[in-house]
Amino acid sequence: MKLKLTPTVEDALVVTLAEAKAYIRVESELEDDLITEFIKAATSRVESECFRLLTPHTVTALYSTPRLTGDDLFVLTSYNDPDNIHAGIALSKIPVGEVTSISTIDLAGTDVELEDADWYYNEVLGSIQWTTNGVYYNTVDYPYLEVIYTAGYDYEESVSSVPTDIKTAIKIVIADMYECRSSDIIYLATRASTLLAKYRAPQYAG
Repeated sequence: MKLKLTPTVEDALVVTLAEAKAYIRVESELEDDLITEFIKAATSRVESECFRLLTPHTVTALYSTPRLTGDDLFVLTSYNDPDNIHAGIALSKIPVGEVTSISTIDLAGTDVELEDADWYYNEVLGSIQWTTNGVYYNTVDYPYLEVIYTAGYDYEESVSSVPTDIKTAIKIVIADMYECRSSDIIYLATRASTLLAKYRAPQYAG
């Protein structure tokens, strides 16, 4: 699977500069640029720990359809097996906002969008599921499947809806980076890891 992540909000910060400075007790503006870099690095580190997108993105996922089993797909026994709860496509970037389109793509790169009636997003399984009618197409002529969806927490008027525990974990990581004067930290503090435990999502291939 290939992924393309496009931010929908430029320079979105889960933890603001003011929040970070208050947490690490810094009042001077001399290190604002450094602290901002630590905010971004800490957010990225926490995203990797939780397998989540913390800021809003549009995700374009390209799947190879001839290989009906593999790391990036659930056990895809067929495209028209409504009794098999695993007959679907796992979306690896969460939280998922909205699935906007699913298309088949031929070798020339021409895409054909599937009808909305052919599929639905199952929030419990975190995957695209096919309807009872099934989805039929020639996977030799159309070897790729493209799914476009939005993912990440809402971000409005510079305020993020990321859960408080995750934001606190980011602040702890920022503090460690500031103390070490480096964004290259090997281990998360125990308190940060504990706060993130319930937010860790299953790790998919992409």
